[in-house]
Amino acid sequence: DAMGRGIDRLVRESASKAEAAKSLNTLAMLLQNLLNNPESDRYRKVNASGSRFRELLGSGGTGGAELLRLAGFQYQEPNFTFPADQAHDSAQHVLDFVQDALRTLDQTWASRAPADGAAALGVAHPAAVAAPVPAAGGGGDAG
Repeated sequence: DAMGRGIDRLVRESASKAEAAKSLNTLAMLLQNLLNNPESDRYRKVNASGSRFRELLGSGGTGGAELLRLAGFQYQEPNFTFPADQAHDSAQHVLDFVQDALRTLDQTWASRAPADGAAALGVAHPAAVAAPVPAAGGGGDAG
């Protein structure tokens, strides 16, 4: 479904598991604040042009932005805005999904399909691309 694809995309777009967790936690915080304070304009608007937003959730076409839209936010440059008259069911549903994704992040990270295989390999396993593996029995003081 769309939420699963949004989560998978957000994880794939993250350079590390820690970055994915930070992005998911940021989404959870934004949604929880909205649900705890539904009348507050402060929590119904997310500035998408700020460096903090771009760092954690990417640009308007990323998995994080897709999840905000699924929660009910509408993009009106430069902000994602949650309409005052909109029901909060979708935001709660996305929050539940994001919290579940945080609980299972280890599994999701391990089984993700990298957005770019070579780049992801370099991030996930720097030694695998940084230094050649010596041949078996090939040296040192073993002789």
